[in-house]
Amino acid sequence: MTYRDRGMQKWQGMILSEHTEQLEQAKRKLSWLPRQSEECLVEILSYAVTKQHAITIQRLTKDENGYPLPFVVGRIAGVEDDRIYMRDMAGVITVLTFDDINHISEGTIEKWYR
Repeated sequence: MTYRDRGMQKWQGMILSEHTEQLEQAKRKLSWLPRQSEECLVEILSYAVTKQHAITIQRLTKDENGYPLPFVVGRIAGVEDDRIYMRDMAGVITVLTFDDINHISEGTIEKWYR
């Protein structure tokens, strides 16, 4: 009787937590979008405020590895001085400053139902 090899199936349990963490970090690496002019940012923000459209904002803030932080997706809940308050679908408010915005695009908020 010969042994039937299961191929890669037997090695699936050998992945270390460090490997899993590295794979997740590779998926999360975002690239920088082109920097938008101040006039363009103001135009998109004013449109998003008046029409209550969802937007996606990429911040200039970097993580510890120099990559951009995850996008902020939501609707503008309010503006005070140079601070912008964004509310996501979960109701969480994120405070941004105008100087911290790199790129804005129209975003889509996924519905919790399909």
